[in-house]
Amino acid sequence: MKKIGKLSLALISLVLIAFFIGNVYAATSCNMELQTPKTELDKNEEFTIDVKLTNIQSERGFVSLVATLDYDKNSLTLVKMEGQNGWATPIENVSYNKANGKIVIDKNGLAKNDEVILKITFKVNNTDKKSTVVSLKDITASDGTMAANVNTVSKSFTIGSVLDLTPDTDKNNTKLNNTLQNSLKDKNTIVGGTLPKAGNSSSSIIIISIIVVAIIGIVLYIKLKKNKVE
Repeated sequence: MKKIGKLSLALISLVLIAFFIGNVYAATSCNMELQTPKTELDKNEEFTIDVKLTNIQSERGFVSLVATLDYDKNSLTLVKMEGQNGWATPIENVSYNKANGKIVIDKNGLAKNDEVILKITFKVNNTDKKSTVVSLKDITASDGTMAANVNTVSKSFTIGSVLDLTPDTDKNNTKLNNTLQNSLKDKNTIVGGTLPKAGNSSSSIIIISIIVVAIIGIVLYIKLKKNKVE
């Protein structure tokens, strides 16, 4: 009987331990967010994404994270990644595998509250694509004793063309000049150094008038001189 009692006590203890461990594991969880100030981008523009750990459910706090960074390399170029709030900066070929996007980072301390853990900077390529997506997947956060799986997070972006920075006043002046030139051509005015017909007629009239006045003056002068002689 004593042996049966001891065996029963041991089994109960194991069940209680498994129960408590299961509860602790279930309570260990967190979420992930990708935050960015804008989602409408221009070609050749640089932008940043903040990777934020949220809704942390762990008595210890999380100390390490594994994830896979996924993005379209034809649309975007990865400029840099920087650890935030005590989290390590991923180093290529050490804690970041460029070939498959795997990231492994840890924190100098314990993350118990919502915080940004990573800042990622991209540059938009000169691409014909109109949209692109950045994702973090296969995410696992650990508090040092057990791990919590996190759902895949993504952020979508639209890509536009490079803005035309020509001032509107310049455009309007160009249009006005073109309109005036077309109007002048239609009315047979000065275009390409050709004098207008109306201008030629006016000049001829002035010259003829001067000659007539001069002749009249000469005739009157001769008559006055004859009258004085007589």
